[in-house]
Amino acid sequence: MISYAVCRIEKIKSWEALVARAMHSSRERTVCNADPNIKNLRLIDQNDEKSLKTLFVEKIGEQTIRSNVVLGIEMLLSASPQYFRPDNPAIPGAYIQELVDNFVAASSQWLLDRYQERVLRADLHLDESTPHIHAFIVPIDHRGRLNSRALFNGRKQMSELQESFANAVKHLGIERGVKGSKAKHTDIKKYYTAVNSKSVYINLEDILPAPTPNQTGEDYHKLVKEILQPQLDVLNHQLTDREFQLRQKQNVEKTAQASERERKKLQERLQNVEWTIELWEAQAHLLRDLPLEDVAYHLGLFPDPSINNRWVCDGHTVNIIGS
Repeated sequence: MISYAVCRIEKIKSWEALVARAMHSSRERTVCNADPNIKNLRLIDQNDEKSLKTLFVEKIGEQTIRSNVVLGIEMLLSASPQYFRPDNPAIPGAYIQELVDNFVAASSQWLLDRYQERVLRADLHLDESTPHIHAFIVPIDHRGRLNSRALFNGRKQMSELQESFANAVKHLGIERGVKGSKAKHTDIKKYYTAVNSKSVYINLEDILPAPTPNQTGEDYHKLVKEILQPQLDVLNHQLTDREFQLRQKQNVEKTAQASERERKKLQERLQNVEWTIELWEAQAHLLRDLPLEDVAYHLGLFPDPSINNRWVCDGHTVNIIGS
């Protein structure tokens, strides 16, 4: 089964969007379909003590920022699920550690070699169905000016970007799609929207082009594969995410059942404590109702023959009625 390289970008055009994407990447806010018990890894960070916005502001400097400028680029790097778990790609959240390590090493080196100090942060996410990397890049040109067009603009540059990343992970057995095909690039936001949508409907009549007279069967097969693969990737992600959600639901139900059993045990213990308190209160009432003469007798006191209501013991005299 062929494993394909995944390289998606999303242009960030406001500081609010940058902060929101940073919170998503660092898991400072709840993320659907993510397992909160799994820890992600920080791969690249120019300064871990500073916020991502601060790093961007410092990198951009005091240059004038136009209203329509692209402040940053978020890049998602991954591969088909079968690369990370070749034995069973349908198991969400599973992966072979060595394969992940190899992918991380190749991808991180590619990011640093290609974008150098422009890469301010990169996180490895392991808490979703398939491992992937989120990298944040300042799109500055050789003059230090914000200029996303110089790095990420047009079909030619995007094709070269895909080619470059595919070459970086080619030695891992990961391939890129058919170069020059008409399959459209999907940005990160649209990609996640498709993955998390309820379903994807594929109509072959709508998406498959008619073969040209001079087109060979092999060329048409490659074109069909390139067009269908993004749709199939989304379906595969949906299937694995649904399985992941079902597994989480089962874990929640087991936890709830265990909590209910523990609650019942605590309730029984509380009931026993209440019964014990009631018993002690009843015994205290019995003690209060005992005649004082009986109490004095059990304490070793004897009536004073010379004075009424006085009791004595070893030379001590006690007035048991307080008068």
